[in-house]
Amino acid sequence: MRFLIPILTLIASVNAIAAGGRDEGVPFVVVYQTINVALLIGLLYLVTRKKVRAYFTSRLETHEQAKKSAQQAFTEAQERHAEVTKKLQTLQSEEQTTIEKAQAEAMLLKSKLIQEAEQLASNILADAKKTAHYEYEKAKQELRAEAFEQALSLA
Repeated sequence: MRFLIPILTLIASVNAIAAGGRDEGVPFVVVYQTINVALLIGLLYLVTRKKVRAYFTSRLETHEQAKKSAQQAFTEAQERHAEVTKKLQTLQSEEQTTIEKAQAEAMLLKSKLIQEAEQLASNILADAKKTAHYEYEKAKQELRAEAFEQALSLA
């Protein structure tokens, strides 16, 4: 209703302009047309105001929800960025200590492997000595047996 007075003022000024400033006055047809237009505008306002208001209200709510979700996503992205940046800084600060630990572990593993290899080599050497001694004793036994058989056959 607050728009009714400015609309009527506008329509009245249009009627005055339509009359062209003549003294004859406004033709009756223009008055009827003005009334029809005013009624049409008034009826359109009364019939569609709730639907139009509801439409724009729902659009406003939709935009507000989209704005909130975008802000939330932005906040989450900022938090994630800060988290990843912090992890990266931590990794960069611990880089040298990690390398040193890896090198120390590699040296320890190397020394263990060397010790195991030396132990295995000494075991193989001991086994080889035992096998050689066994073979030597076996060969001695065979020579004795052969010498005994030859002595028997000669006697």
